[in-house]
Amino acid sequence: MRRTSARRATGNRTRRCHLDSRHTHCSGDECVTQCIDDAARSSAMSTASHYPLSRVIARTAVPLIIIGGAVVLLTWTGFRACEHIPEVMVSPVTEIVSDAAPKRATEGLQAPGWLEPMPFATEVAALREGIVETVHVLEGEPVIKGALMVTLEQRGQEIALARSEAELLSAHAEVGAREAALVAATRTLEFALDATTTLATASSSVAEADGMLLKLGAEIAEAQATYDEAADELARKNTLVSVGGASEGEVRRLALRTAALEAKAQSLRLERPVREARLTALQVILASATTARELLISEHLARDSAQAALASAIGARSAREAMRDEAQLMLERSELRAPCDGVVLSRLVRPGSRVGGDAMSAITIYDPAQLQVRCDVPLKDAAKLSVGLTAQIRVDALPDRVFTGAIIRIVPQGDLQKNTLQCKVSVIDPDGALRPDMLARVRIETVAIGSTSARGEVIAVPADALRSRDDANHTAQVLLVIPEAHSALTQLRTVQLGGERRNGWIEVTQGLASGDRVVLDSTVAAGSRITPIETLKGDAP
Repeated sequence: MRRTSARRATGNRTRRCHLDSRHTHCSGDECVTQCIDDAARSSAMSTASHYPLSRVIARTAVPLIIIGGAVVLLTWTGFRACEHIPEVMVSPVTEIVSDAAPKRATEGLQAPGWLEPMPFATEVAALREGIVETVHVLEGEPVIKGALMVTLEQRGQEIALARSEAELLSAHAEVGAREAALVAATRTLEFALDATTTLATASSSVAEADGMLLKLGAEIAEAQATYDEAADELARKNTLVSVGGASEGEVRRLALRTAALEAKAQSLRLERPVREARLTALQVILASATTARELLISEHLARDSAQAALASAIGARSAREAMRDEAQLMLERSELRAPCDGVVLSRLVRPGSRVGGDAMSAITIYDPAQLQVRCDVPLKDAAKLSVGLTAQIRVDALPDRVFTGAIIRIVPQGDLQKNTLQCKVSVIDPDGALRPDMLARVRIETVAIGSTSARGEVIAVPADALRSRDDANHTAQVLLVIPEAHSALTQLRTVQLGGERRNGWIEVTQGLASGDRVVLDSTVAAGSRITPIETLKGDAP
C-alpha cells in the first residue's frame, strides 16, 4: 500500500502538463492554477492588442457621456416645463409724504418700465418664399435706408424673368403680325367698295336700256300705223285718178311719202334687236356687279376677324407684361433692404434658413434716436397722468445718468391682473448706449391733486415686505422682484431704513428705488421663480 501511494505521488510530480506546453513538469494543483493565470494574462494581452484603449473609450465612454447628457437635459427640460410657477402678491416701492423731506411744488409718481423703440420697431420680412443665401448684417450694426441686409437664393427668379422677357418679345411680334393682317384686310375692303358703284351704274344702265327698248317698240308701232294710213290713202287716190278725182302728181307724192314711211318702220324694226342685245349685255354686267357686291361680306368678315385677332394679341401681350413685371418683382424681393435708417435689433435668419411662408420677420430695425419707456403705473395713480407731463428716467445699465422724458401716450385699457395702467414716456435726447428692453425706472412729475401746498416725499415699502430687521443698525432684508420675459426671479436685498412711518409704510433710505417691486409673502424663498401680481394692499398714503 505504501509503495503504491509513493508511486502515485511520484507520478503526479512528473506528469506533463497538458494545459500548457510551456510547463514541462509540475504538480497537478499548481499546474491548474498557473495555467489559469497564464490564460487570463494571455487573454488580456490579446484583447489589448486587438482593442486599444482609445478605441474602447471612443466606443463606450463617449456614447455613455452623450446619453447621460441627453438624459440630464431632457430631465431638466421636463422639470422646467412641468414646473409650477406660483402667483405671488408684490407691492411697488413708492413714495410717501414726509414732513421731514424737502418740500416740492410737484409730486413724483414712480413707475418701472422697459425701454422700447418709439413708436415701434420696424419688421423686415421676406415677401416671397426662398432660402437665405447671405446675411449681410448682424445685431447691433447700423444700417441706412436701402442698405442690403439679406440676400435670398435667386437663380430660379432669374430664369423665370428671362423666360417672361422672351415670352413678352414673342407677344410683341404677334401683335405686329396681327396689326399687319388688319391693315391688309382694311385695304382689301376699301378696294372692294368700288363694286357698289359698279352695281349702281349697271342697274341704271339696264333700266335705261329697258326703257329705250320699250320706246323703240312704241316708235315702230307708230311708224307702222302711219305707213298703213299712207298706203290706204295711196290706194284710194289711185282709184280716183281714173275717174279724174285726183291728179297724178298728188298720187306720186303720196306714193313717195308711203315708201318713206315704210322705210322708217323697217329701220325701227331693224334697230330692235340691237336694243335687245344691249339690254342683255347690261343685264350681264348688273349680275356681275351684284355678285361682286355680295362678296363684300367676306371682306368685312376678314376685316372684323383681323380686328379681333389684334385685340386678342394685345391682351396676351399685356398678360405677358404683367408676368414679366411679376418675375422682376420676385427677383427684386430676393434682396431684403433696410426701409429706414436705424440699428439692427434682432436677426432671426441665417444662411440656409427658409423664409416667406409665414409672418416671421427676418430682421428687426429700430431708431436709436427714437426711444420710449413702457411704464406700468398703479391704477390708483392713473388720474394723475396726462400727456405732456415731464419725467426723469433712470436705467440700471447707466445708474449715474438721468434722462429727461415726457408722457406721449396713455393706454386706455388697464391690466386688472397687475392692477396697473400702461403709459409711454418718450426719451428726450437718448444716449447711444441705451438699448431696447433695458430695465428703467421713471419718475413722472405730477401736480399734487386736491392741494396747492408743496409736499415732500420719501421712498417707502410696506411693513409686510420686511423680513429680518436689525433695529440697532436700522437695516432689514426684502425680497426684490427681478423681471424676466414671462415670469420673475426673487433676490434677497439688504436695505437701510429711515425714520418715517406712515400707515404701514416704512421709509427706505438706501437699497431700493421708486418703481422696484418687493414680495409681500414671507413664505417665498430667495431665488424662487414667481408670477408677480401687484396688489392694492398697503396703498401708499
